[in-house]
Amino acid sequence: MDDRLRRAPIGVLELSTEGIVLDSNEIGQTLIDATNPTGTPIADVFPRSVDDTLLKAFEGESVAETDFEEYYPDLDRWLAVSVVALSEGRTVYIRDVTERRREKQSLQRLRQERKRTEIIDDVRSDILAALIDASSREEIADIICRGLGETDLYEFAWVGERGVGRDGLVSRAVAGNTGEIF
Repeated sequence: MDDRLRRAPIGVLELSTEGIVLDSNEIGQTLIDATNPTGTPIADVFPRSVDDTLLKAFEGESVAETDFEEYYPDLDRWLAVSVVALSEGRTVYIRDVTERRREKQSLQRLRQERKRTEIIDDVRSDILAALIDASSREEIADIICRGLGETDLYEFAWVGERGVGRDGLVSRAVAGNTGEIF
């Protein structure tokens, strides 16, 4: 391996045509958590991923050139891997993309939460608008239950209160899918 690849800001593994590691840079060793993998088959050096795409690329007589990103549970890390077939061997380039993947997942969660908040705000606004015309406690309970229980957001809503002189609750309003009562 020449000095430029040895100092590259990404992991580099040079392999023989049979898939034996001939050389690697320090970043490559760190990313796959291997100490001096020289002379070892790639299948024994590279950690297992969920889909084992790298190992599949080395199956058969010819190596499939490929680019992919996969999660490696043993490393708790996402790696971007590129396999390049050369006439005298193979080169595997590795980058840690864990932070980018986590940011993407976090962004997706925030978008979902924002959408959920918008839906809740719409439901709340509809309920408040309907409450303006309510004239009794029963009507208020019914409006709130229907506003919540008849949406895709909630399956069921009910309003109850402790009955005067009773130990249990008395249902005042119910809406949504109540299920079977036994």
